Amino acid sequence: MRAQKYLMMKKIAEAITDRVVFTKVLYGFPEIAPKQKELLLMDGEINIIVAGRRFGKTTYLAANAFHYAIMNPNTVTLITAPSIDQAKIYFDLIAGALEHNPMDDVIKSDVHPFRMFVKYIKNAPFPELELYNGAKILVRSTAFKGRYLRGRKTNRIYVTEASFVNDEVFHNVIMPMRLDTGAKIFLESTPYGRNYFFELYQEAQKDLTGYYRWFHATVYDNPFLDFDEIERQKKKIPEYVFNQEYMGEFIDDSKAVFSWRILKNVFEDYYPAEYIPSHRYVIGLDIAQVNDYNVFMVLDVTRKPYQIAEIVRFNDTSYEYIIEEANRLSRKYNADIYVDATTVGRPIAEKIKRAVPITLTIKSKSEIIDNLVLLLERKDIILPAKEAVLRDEMKYFRREQSARTVKMGSDSKRVHDDMVIALALAAWGVREDNVFSMSVEL
Repeated sequence: MRAQKYLMMKKIAEAITDRVVFTKVLYGFPEIAPKQKELLLMDGEINIIVAGRRFGKTTYLAANAFHYAIMNPNTVTLITAPSIDQAKIYFDLIAGALEHNPMDDVIKSDVHPFRMFVKYIKNAPFPELELYNGAKILVRSTAFKGRYLRGRKTNRIYVTEASFVNDEVFHNVIMPMRLDTGAKIFLESTPYGRNYFFELYQEAQKDLTGYYRWFHATVYDNPFLDFDEIERQKKKIPEYVFNQEYMGEFIDDSKAVFSWRILKNVFEDYYPAEYIPSHRYVIGLDIAQVNDYNVFMVLDVTRKPYQIAEIVRFNDTSYEYIIEEANRLSRKYNADIYVDATTVGRPIAEKIKRAVPITLTIKSKSEIIDNLVLLLERKDIILPAKEAVLRDEMKYFRREQSARTVKMGSDSKRVHDDMVIALALAAWGVREDNVFSMSVEL
């Protein structure tokens, strides 16, 4: 029994002092790839991590944060992102790993060996983890100009989805948090836009002092993935999407309808509230074509900035169900439904009691999208930051121009635009020259 206890303590001691061994024990990983070890051992003052999807940046930085807390008593580690849901991914990785012992063949216990360091884990009102050494890990969002970050004394900061954090929040709220504690900052994201994150990444590559450290990885740097599946995915999406999302490249967004300058300002950390008595609503409905989704976008237009009240998204269903759902939502919100009545949408719109049918020609689609762009530029509409599907659809909604015409939308069956169109249709219902109009002539 004493020998087993000694072995357990020896393994724990080794894990605590070695960050790579610590991560293996935390997650039960038999191996960690060289590029992932490089990320784990980053230790600049300002660390900029640009990596493609599925490389594992979130997993390894969560381990980095937990290791720091264990090794540094009475410190505060802050994990932040545009939404609390995004930031909570780090927290959930740590808490989830501690729920079972991945080394029960070596350490005979059902309890994770690192659980002994944790005093409590709570999820409300904000996720928080405290260790017996007095260290804490806090989770907050950067929303509403950094309201939830201000006034906090912090020793280390991890920013996930950093490309979508507002420049002003980074410079005016996050960076000043270094002044009294010298907190090291870890910024990680897939690339998007020409913002502070892009500028820091460029600056870090020229820095010779070690103050900035930069890191880049692609999906191919994770040897534990199925490379054949990566190649299959690559063939199904546009090259610019693959290069940005999987290869971690900053791409030119000159064809993007919703530029990063717009998107960085309109996503806020709120949850759709659904129906509120005395509020006014308008609904947009985009009806699925082949492999697409049916999307209802309910917009609360009681006051500016308008907010999303509810999103309903589904596919592979009957037209009868779409009609039934449309009438249900119309009754629930006492609202008109602006329906994409192109092709299959026309007979469906005729059976929706409060439908406002709109045929999306090249001209009318352009007008409807331009109206949405205008509302977003003025921040007359704010969108829930947790809706990553909507955000990604907007990122890749393009304006393609040929000699004869200009087309808007996604250019691949694997890149949907259903949520964008549904939102644009709802926004069309509150354009300034036609608020709550019962008909649209296009």
